[in-house]
Amino acid sequence: MAWEKVKLGDICAWVASGGTPLTSKADYYSPKEIPWLKTQEVNYCRIYETNNQISKKGLENSSAKLIPANAVIVAMYGQGDTAGRVAINKIPLCTNQACCNLVIDENKADYEFVYYNLCTLYDKLVSLKNGGAQPNLNAGLIKNLEISLPPLSTQKRIADILSAYDNLIENNQKQIKLLEEAAQRLYKQWFIDLRFPGHETTKIVDGLPEGWRKGSIGDIAEFKRGKVITKGDVVEGNVPVVAGGLEPAYYHNASFTESPVITVSGSGANAGFARMYFQKIWASDCSYVDSSATIFIYFVYSFLKENKKSLDSLQKGAAQPHVYAKDINALKLNCPPKDLLVKFEKSVKPLFDKIGKCQNVIEKSKDARDRLLPKLMSKKMEV
Repeated sequence: MAWEKVKLGDICAWVASGGTPLTSKADYYSPKEIPWLKTQEVNYCRIYETNNQISKKGLENSSAKLIPANAVIVAMYGQGDTAGRVAINKIPLCTNQACCNLVIDENKADYEFVYYNLCTLYDKLVSLKNGGAQPNLNAGLIKNLEISLPPLSTQKRIADILSAYDNLIENNQKQIKLLEEAAQRLYKQWFIDLRFPGHETTKIVDGLPEGWRKGSIGDIAEFKRGKVITKGDVVEGNVPVVAGGLEPAYYHNASFTESPVITVSGSGANAGFARMYFQKIWASDCSYVDSSATIFIYFVYSFLKENKKSLDSLQKGAAQPHVYAKDINALKLNCPPKDLLVKFEKSVKPLFDKIGKCQNVIEKSKDARDRLLPKLMSKKMEV
């Protein structure tokens, strides 16, 4: 059967934007009872938790609305390229007013198919933005957007194919989280609780175990500023270009780092976020240190994860807060002796090796999904 053009609003049981409870009312945000989503979290993903929550009182006294699970959420405005991004909420939640929440009528369309369809229409959504200094989308524009729909049974088959990749991605993300937590527990046990191998017979001298010293992270690994690259400089390749976000922005045909490499986002909403990559990368709007610069790469990463608040406090600047490499290097730490650091690296290496394999599966799954997506949505591939 042929695909037909329909307006998004005509296949929805309900379309609603959200709202923001008054921030001056503490009891609108405490107790934390209801997940509350902001547009920066809408980024081609399934949402199982949110960074913020509001109280039931906050919901009742604002224009926020409780959105059922499995709605398709479209970001209407936000910083950078946020407007036009989409996501699916897998839990009931509220959103701020910058989100358009599409509750799909299951008798007319498959919500996952609609989501994947909209993933291919970012440029179209952006072209609809209107306004002055900061053009935005609105619910009316989104409801009137036309998309192509095959019969419902075909929608479900296409959604099943694509969601299989997303399921694989999510399973590996969960594995990474568990493996990182295991490494972090060992770091805390050895270097925070001071229950490291041999601690029973180690004397405390001037408040530190014998052989330890007060220092900074730069004594172990010197972070450097990334090399600026713009989209215009990019030559097609398979080397991730890591800038201010959590994911590579685009790809290049060259790298200047070794693997593994730690990056700390320099600016934007994710400034101060540390991540480890298990492949060579091009580090752009971030600070970085790689395995050619330190033999204690896993200790450094664990230190940064344990001291996230300290990283956040390094942001400087009003309009565009930034985290600088020199300030990361100056972060204070109680530096253990080399032999203990070597033992820690050996102990956690198997965990990080598995993390690297999971990251590899994730990247390959994303690539396969993203290659299939336009073919399925343009009817170039039969299902």
